[in-house]
Amino acid sequence: MSDLRWWTGWGARETNRALAALDVVEVDLDGVPGVLLADDGMLLGCSPLPEPAAALLPALDPDTDGLEGARLVPR
Repeated sequence: MSDLRWWTGWGARETNRALAALDVVEVDLDGVPGVLLADDGMLLGCSPLPEPAAALLPALDPDTDGLEGARLVPR
């Protein structure tokens, strides 16, 4: 949850409180624990995604993916 805390600027208490208010399931993100909205859990393992589907955010965009370690590096 450190990425979520970093991205929101919340402390552990606020993050835990927000997650407790949601229906979430824990998921494994390549060895890193994460959470997923329970309603979105049906998408796990679906390849390709069920139709209709939409990707509203660009994939692997460090500005929107919320990963602390993902930084834009000038060339």
